[in-house]
Amino acid sequence: MQSPNNCGSSTDTVQVKIYKGIYIPNAFTPNADGLNDTWNIPALDAYPNFELVVYNRYGQPVYQNSKRRIPWNGFFKGEESAPGAYTYVIKLNLLNLVLKGTVLLIR
Repeated sequence: MQSPNNCGSSTDTVQVKIYKGIYIPNAFTPNADGLNDTWNIPALDAYPNFELVVYNRYGQPVYQNSKRRIPWNGFFKGEESAPGAYTYVIKLNLLNLVLKGTVLLIR
């Protein structure tokens, strides 16, 4: 774009991500092989006020994340979480939308 005062020109670029839906993986394998080592939901970037909680079979929160997407690595308090099914609740804080389901941790 050229300045009306002949001060030179400048350009800029913007990256726009469009998510057609929220894909939530139903399993991951945190075994350090470089494949599916974390439970990651990239579309959460589109919801800046989200809240995510993962619960073990006793209802104890083992992973919490909000406002900034950080994938779960399968650890709780510095220890490897046991293999099995975990329940998650994601509050998108957009029209009170809540997503619930299970994720399988495989070791």
